[in-house]
Amino acid sequence: MTAPYGWGLVVAALAATGIAIWAGPNLSIAVPAAVIAVVAAALLFLEVALRSGTGRARPSPESLPPRPAAVRTAFVSGRLGRERLVLLLDVLDRHAGVSDRGPRSPDEIDRFSRMSPEEFRAYLGGRVDDLEART
Repeated sequence: MTAPYGWGLVVAALAATGIAIWAGPNLSIAVPAAVIAVVAAALLFLEVALRSGTGRARPSPESLPPRPAAVRTAFVSGRLGRERLVLLLDVLDRHAGVSDRGPRSPDEIDRFSRMSPEEFRAYLGGRVDDLEART
């Protein structure tokens, strides 16, 4: 396992601080040690700032796999659940490389909410079958 940051800088800052405190009123030793401690600490803060901005991008909701509980909830959540299921199938299409369509229009989403439960289940079944056949 590697250390997350330069431990040499931490050791240098602590050692230089200790020497500066130990030197007390002897300014010929205390001042250079304090300068070294401050520079090492500044470099450590700079390293932390530079490393914290890279490699920690939060994944978008589309890139996360759907949670089974969320999918089950969508089946009994009325209009919003239907929207979620249709958008989930769109995401699965894009991830499978099957579709490159953009976001759905509000009219399309409204059409799904007006379908009867049987029609919507048939639509979902057809989309899942189609996705399965093309991947």
